[in-house]
Amino acid sequence: DYELEDILLFISQCRYLKSRKDISYHVVLRAGDLYPVNYLRNVAMNFSSTDSVFISDIDFVPMLNLDLDLKYWDSHPSMKSISGNKALIIPAFETLRYKFSSPGDKQELIRMWDDGLVDTFRHFE
Repeated sequence: DYELEDILLFISQCRYLKSRKDISYHVVLRAGDLYPVNYLRNVAMNFSSTDSVFISDIDFVPMLNLDLDLKYWDSHPSMKSISGNKALIIPAFETLRYKFSSPGDKQELIRMWDDGLVDTFRHFE
């Protein structure tokens, strides 16, 4: 597959990626017309070397510093007290505006909601 060759070449020539020891690459080839989105997600989860996995669609833009919030909740006592698998649901919002600055915190998101600048995901459909 020519795209796979391009990716391997890019990784081998990228100084930043070559030095990383915490990234795994898994190749999933498409068979037929449909892209195996669920299969890709399962490969990522099955081969994760961490206890926590964040799954997002490609067209979602995470809020600023989401990683810090996720680390906080992952280490929160209420999460530690739950045995077995856990899910932390991250709400999704959208806007119809092309020029848009993402809210910096929850209070700003609520203000934007009150002003009609954002709404729940797929509300506009």
